[in-house]
Amino acid sequence: MESVEYRLKLPALMTNLQEMRTFSEDVMKSVSLDDETYRQLVLTIDEAAANVVEHAYSDGKEQTVEIVIYVDSDEITVEVRDRGVLFNPFDVKPRVRQCSFVRRGFGLPLMRRIMDKINYERLESGENVLTLVKKFDST
Repeated sequence: MESVEYRLKLPALMTNLQEMRTFSEDVMKSVSLDDETYRQLVLTIDEAAANVVEHAYSDGKEQTVEIVIYVDSDEITVEVRDRGVLFNPFDVKPRVRQCSFVRRGFGLPLMRRIMDKINYERLESGENVLTLVKKFDST
């Protein structure tokens, strides 16, 4: 199977998180995945996009987040791209914290547990690229 690419670019706003989720759900529905893998991938993409929306931009200017999904015969590669502040998830020590009634800090440990490979790169252009790879059984 030749790699198929899906791409969505939106302003990095909380109000766009549902559209990002719908995009990832639609892509994952087009792939023969078991229910657990489907849910895990949608959740992981949700977490990555929400992290960009919440943390990447602090200058008040409207910025974007781009989700690129590559589907191959036995793996799915997701790139979450932004031009926000430098944030290497490998430099962060996992910690869960209580924020009023919501527990926070589960996103990165969750991604690490679900995905087979995670890579972060800050390009010379100033773009952050978080790459998430999940292998799956295509039979």
